[in-house]
Amino acid sequence: MILYHGSNVRVEKPRLLENQRRLDFGKGFYTTLDIKQATQWAIRIARIKSTGKPYLNVYDFDNKALDFLNLIKFDKADEQWLDFVVMNRTKQELVKDKYDVIWGPVADDQTVQTISFYINGDLSKKATIEMLLPQKLSDQFVLKTEKTISYLSFKEAVLL
Repeated sequence: MILYHGSNVRVEKPRLLENQRRLDFGKGFYTTLDIKQATQWAIRIARIKSTGKPYLNVYDFDNKALDFLNLIKFDKADEQWLDFVVMNRTKQELVKDKYDVIWGPVADDQTVQTISFYINGDLSKKATIEMLLPQKLSDQFVLKTEKTISYLSFKEAVLL
């Protein structure tokens, strides 16, 4: 399976970084199957950080590894996905070493706003899910452990 990672640098040797930000699926190396999403992220992060250049890093992942890695997959932005994302965005990561891979929809800018309304009590869970389900959300494939990263092979970094 081909995975993409947008960044402001070449990432030939992915690693797990200690990270203070509260992301959808907690700490991990974030990739996607969506080349457009990774390209947009590379351009955005290079602009935000005002350093480096936008790179589309391309990897091959040995998907046979999914047969024995501890994987959780969310097929859509449903109640289970919402609870998981809210937990990671509002608390310390509670599933730190429980999963090797987490795969599911990514909360884009519009989704993050909807989730924020839910967290603040401005939307019920039912209303939040109703707003999220029609959205065509891209995916995120998050490698949570060094073991998982070992199944990732760097192919190229494309300067955008």
